[in-house]
Amino acid sequence: MVVTGCGKADGNYTGREYMPDMAHPIAYEANTYSYYYYNTWGTPEEKRKMSQPRKPVTGTIARGYAGSAVANERVVIPANGSVPYYYEDNDEERLRAEAELSNPFPITEAGLATGKELYEINCGICHGAKGEANGHIVESGVYPAAPKSYLDEEFINAGDGRYYHAIMYGKNVMGHYKDKLSYEERWQVIHYIRSLQAKSQGRDYLVAAPPTPAAPMSIADVIASGSGSIALDNVKFNSGSATLKSSSYDELNNLVAILTDQAAVKLSINGHTDSKGNADANRTLSQKRAAAVMDYLVENGIDAGRLQAQGFGADVPVATNDTSEGRAQNRRTEVEIIK
Repeated sequence: MVVTGCGKADGNYTGREYMPDMAHPIAYEANTYSYYYYNTWGTPEEKRKMSQPRKPVTGTIARGYAGSAVANERVVIPANGSVPYYYEDNDEERLRAEAELSNPFPITEAGLATGKELYEINCGICHGAKGEANGHIVESGVYPAAPKSYLDEEFINAGDGRYYHAIMYGKNVMGHYKDKLSYEERWQVIHYIRSLQAKSQGRDYLVAAPPTPAAPMSIADVIASGSGSIALDNVKFNSGSATLKSSSYDELNNLVAILTDQAAVKLSINGHTDSKGNADANRTLSQKRAAAVMDYLVENGIDAGRLQAQGFGADVPVATNDTSEGRAQNRRTEVEIIK
């Protein structure tokens, strides 16, 4: 009998590793660049070329996409599950993250189950099954730098951002886990830690008041993040036409100011309609409306080479077309970051 624990990647064979969840990923990750010793998918230069962002397949949902706790709002997370993190690796920035960040995901049984599984894989060996800092490698004496207990009052009262910052950068002798956990997974682990703290106090975390949802992203937030799309809620047209209402000008002027400041950004302006009427006519109308917004931006100083206009008609609804409220949501103009 032959027992194999590890195997080096070679050609089209990805290889295998002992306890892969505790190690680096050996799979090729689309749309993001990472180089590891055991990845043999060509040279570093070839990997960079392969990993350039490309358009997703029409109709697919990106891995890492997550719904928001805010009704009728969307949180769009890039396909690799990562989002920008605007805090540096020092104590001052850790305190700022603790004060400013809160868990954007609702407390759910499924989320806690995911958080428990990931906690046991990545954290329990040191922090312990109940968060008491008595994991196996601590109790056995193998790892002399025991962490503090999550059940201490200091950590129960700590803000969510303190935990997230530790995942992103590590703390003391603990390394970071940002390459082991996706954006949503990090927050689900934090939910699970909170549930351990609640249990130690005789509380049921599932029925605790949910965290305050994050404020909906603004146009400036989306553009600053470098990816995603957002509806221009205050851009309106005369019924059945591509003529902008004067009430649209404030939001469009704000967009002009943002694009002037963010000179490297390129946008796709996407027009959408509800499903009432002829499908071809709706697609033509949505194209004209998107072009009208583009024309306004160009007339106000934005280079046309940074913009494109697309009309989708009723092909991409965000709500039901069976109610007047749903149709109103589907009649929209969005801006999408393309660079």
